[in-house]
Amino acid sequence: MKQVGFPSQNNSPSCDYSRLEFDCDEEFNVFFAKYRSEWSNVLRLSTILNPGVAFQFANQWLQSVLSKGIDSGNDAANHCTLSSPSFLEWDAASCFLESVLSRLFVSKAENKPELHLGVDLLHSVLNFEANDPLVLSSLLSCISALFPYLSQTPQTLPVVLKKIFSAVTFSQDGQTKATRSRAVKNVRQHACSIVVKISKQYTDLIFPVFDQLYTHIREIGRDSEQLSQMEKCILMEALILSAFIDEMLKPVKDLWISQDFKEAFWSTEKFMSYIGVDRAPVEPSSADTCGINRSHISCCINTILAVMKRSKWPDNPQCSSGLKKWLKY
Repeated sequence: MKQVGFPSQNNSPSCDYSRLEFDCDEEFNVFFAKYRSEWSNVLRLSTILNPGVAFQFANQWLQSVLSKGIDSGNDAANHCTLSSPSFLEWDAASCFLESVLSRLFVSKAENKPELHLGVDLLHSVLNFEANDPLVLSSLLSCISALFPYLSQTPQTLPVVLKKIFSAVTFSQDGQTKATRSRAVKNVRQHACSIVVKISKQYTDLIFPVFDQLYTHIREIGRDSEQLSQMEKCILMEALILSAFIDEMLKPVKDLWISQDFKEAFWSTEKFMSYIGVDRAPVEPSSADTCGINRSHISCCINTILAVMKRSKWPDNPQCSSGLKKWLKY
């Protein structure tokens, strides 16, 4: 499961064979994606047949990874790269765990692991502190995979949310909203997506603390230097409940009916100019006003789509007939 063996590297005996089979790392990467997918499927099928043994391996591997320090390899800045030993280990272990837990609770076999083992593993993962964005992303994947055990320990939910939101606002020293590295942006968006997952799949657990969740997201959203437009859109999707739709959609409504948008959508030429298709790219991207325009359009569209995905046709015939008239209008 470890992503090793690239032709350009020497971190595995298989690198020598890869240099014979593949012309470049890109070719090997295509192969490895298929290879890992096949092995993940084997793990899922094995879990259905013998969930106890599958979980035992996943538990032992992850506990072993948790007991180790962060080894970034030869990186001078002490940051993990895609070839760092710690990242490779975390990435493989999280993939293994996700494959096992995706089938653990649907298996009808009798030798399922005791529930307290999964709860203990969740607590161990939550107690681990990761300051590297690549390792933190894998840690979030493990937390996400262990979500089913939250129903056995609902009192752990605040700790889980705290861990996730610490990743939502994760940043490294010296970085600002405009200068965040790709790894930092990825882990922040990953954390936002996990908030959506837990809100969507574990509504009963989230509902009692929804007010606190909503307040916290609103507070960090007020800081203009904290969340990007994409991060705001993702977090909005987690909060789409009818009582808050009006308040959440107000910024989108204000943008959509603004004079800037009216002029931008007036003609093809104006729209192209508004999003910057008719001019050369501007560097740095933070100085690109057209990039800001594009992000505003994307935010509006993604928010509206998120609302539509969480909406359904009214059960009341009178309401639905009124909605039909409104749509025709």
